[in-house]
Amino acid sequence: EEDESGDEDFNYQINTAPYLRQSAKRFFKDIYKSVGVDWVDVGINLNVEYGELKKIEAEESLTDQRCMTMLNLWRRTQPRSAYVGYLINALTSANLREVAEELDKLSNERFQHKLDA
Repeated sequence: EEDESGDEDFNYQINTAPYLRQSAKRFFKDIYKSVGVDWVDVGINLNVEYGELKKIEAEESLTDQRCMTMLNLWRRTQPRSAYVGYLINALTSANLREVAEELDKLSNERFQHKLDA
């Protein structure tokens, strides 16, 4: 199983389908409720520091809000990787394949709609 995310020579902008290079922020509201208690695993797969995840857990009482806070923290602290493709990979790695597939489909549809507009 190859994982390009750790490869310094991998150019995400060049080697990834354009629809996967959309800002992930546009899709946070579409997926955060589907992530549920797996928000910590998704955060770990997005390279959010574990201490930050524990802090979110302590400060937020609702699972959905914890997920949204984690996603926004990821976007703010790692803007160079805050793309749909990275989020899809993180969801897949957290065994949320259905959510990942839905995000893939939705991001592709929105990208095509933008091109057609």
